[in-house]
Amino acid sequence: MGLKATTNPANAVKNWGQKVAAAGPTWSAGLIAAAPNIFNPANIDAAAWQAGVSSPQAAADYEKGMANVNMSQFTASVNGAGQGKYTSSGTTKQAKMLSFMNVFIPKLSGILQTLNQSSPRGPRGSAQNRTRLNNYLDQVAATRGQN
Repeated sequence: MGLKATTNPANAVKNWGQKVAAAGPTWSAGLIAAAPNIFNPANIDAAAWQAGVSSPQAAADYEKGMANVNMSQFTASVNGAGQGKYTSSGTTKQAKMLSFMNVFIPKLSGILQTLNQSSPRGPRGSAQNRTRLNNYLDQVAATRGQN
């Protein structure tokens, strides 16, 4: 007897879903096993990647992909798993945030102290305040990668 095709769509989807759910550990193990080769700098051709993403075809593919986003699916993902991950990050990422803040807050304090001396606040809506804001943004940007 040969292979049997599942003719009932509901059963086919149910069987597929069960197999995908059960294959999670196998999928993870396979990806993790391949990762050292995937991320090995010796296997990466940055120039080819850069040329590929800057080609007219890459631009057209990007535009087509963006135009084909199914907003119903996107909304369901954002309101479902995405929202759960986002809201739980307030608990799960506290140590990471604390590590960042322990470096950034003292820098921010120093930046504001410098601004108060070099670019004091002016009247509301003044060019002086715009200059102060730009100076602030420049000083924060200068700390990028150091926090």
